[in-house]
Amino acid sequence: MFSREYFTYLLKSKKYILLLILLVTLLNCFGSSGSFSNGIQIFITGIMCFLVPFSVFYYIHDKRAVDTFYSLPISRKKLLCTGLLFCILVIYLSLMLCVIVFALSTKMHILKFVYVAVVALLAISTLVLFNVAIFTLANNTIDGIVILGAYTLLPLFLYWAGSLFISNYVCGGNDNSLKFIGYLSPSLMGVESLKMLFPESNQLEIIQYIKYIGMMLLFLIVSIVILKKHYIDRDVERANSISDNYLTYPFIIFIYMVITLLMIVSSFYFRRETIVEFAINNIIPYALLFAIFMIAYFLYKRKLTFSYKIPLIYIVAMIGSLIFGQLAYSTRGFGLANSYIKNDNKATYNFYNYQSSNPQYVEDNNLDPELSNYIKDNLNIYPQYIDIDIRGGLNKVSVNEDSLKIIEKFRNNAIENFYSKSEYDGYISNMNISGTDGYRNYWVHENIALADILQLAKDDGFEIYLTINDNTYRVNKDGTLLLVANTYLG
Repeated sequence: MFSREYFTYLLKSKKYILLLILLVTLLNCFGSSGSFSNGIQIFITGIMCFLVPFSVFYYIHDKRAVDTFYSLPISRKKLLCTGLLFCILVIYLSLMLCVIVFALSTKMHILKFVYVAVVALLAISTLVLFNVAIFTLANNTIDGIVILGAYTLLPLFLYWAGSLFISNYVCGGNDNSLKFIGYLSPSLMGVESLKMLFPESNQLEIIQYIKYIGMMLLFLIVSIVILKKHYIDRDVERANSISDNYLTYPFIIFIYMVITLLMIVSSFYFRRETIVEFAINNIIPYALLFAIFMIAYFLYKRKLTFSYKIPLIYIVAMIGSLIFGQLAYSTRGFGLANSYIKNDNKATYNFYNYQSSNPQYVEDNNLDPELSNYIKDNLNIYPQYIDIDIRGGLNKVSVNEDSLKIIEKFRNNAIENFYSKSEYDGYISNMNISGTDGYRNYWVHENIALADILQLAKDDGFEIYLTINDNTYRVNKDGTLLLVANTYLG
């Protein structure tokens, strides 16, 4: 499983690269300090997890070099294991040098240091094996770099498409449902698992660290399976030929085409057009994507060749994306708009409502008569505008049932208006909720009534402030107003 002679050869042949890595590491460790140094070193480590394996395993895509290496009196398994060990040790020792300096300067607890050392080794091993495994899927160097880049960026594109979908199809918008995408990126999991090197950032819960470690172990197993097939059992004749493995260009071209189609359909504005009208109005983006799809196919085949299956696949995928968009609208984001915790004791609420009696602009004249009369009776002033700021779930006090009913009323109003076909006439209120299941933001098409304000004021979990003609008042439990800020007096 290990060849001392080959390891010695790697040390000698890569001595200038090793010297450069050492110099950069020393400059960072002693030229920077604290978390900043750790951040730079992790960034450098990430880059080395790509470049160092390339410099060691380049020969598999070179016809002359692969014949030479595979004819050595060393088994392929030893070549692979020794090369991987060399890559991992070089990268790991570079990172640990900075970690040791940081641990000594901050007097890091020994258990924390051991955790960082073990997880750093796992993260680097996972990323190195994954990168080499993807690199071996291809049959030439350029394809290997392109395919690895495509796989590395795939989680980012999936997250981007998911965010667009949630923003346009899910009222309230909650990216928590996209957290699973992070488990598809060894790079992200590695960085997140080393958050202990950044004390000033929000630390993960223990269960999250365990999940990341478990997924990295799964990536290791998958990478080993790929390496067994595409390195140890590799046909030498594959070197410098077209990469026709299904996991290379066929999969990459198709999956990126589907992601782009979903991005396009995520701009479907169902309030003003049907899905058929949307397809007609966006014929140019669809035509451009088809052209890019065909170019990618020609580059993959290395020649201008045509098959009726290619446009057929695109048309089917396009129609499928349009059906997806219509179903997403009809089901309110496949039920995601209504999948929230209704009685979340840990939630905080913020509600903003602006009311004005601007005589110059009729559309801005939305002052509630009851609230206006209430202010006249309490303060003996006529409100030109009222800025309502409601904050709930404060001081770890759970809101009561009556308050939750008011919150749900406004939430349902926002959801109904979001998916309605009625003519858009603006939003005058905003409500955001930060709870156990993430952050949600709602635009509400109505003022908050005086009765609701007074009811919320009775709840110990709420604070309500009214800014009236440049002065700010707090609404007391008994309904009276207390001046808390005066624009002119401070």
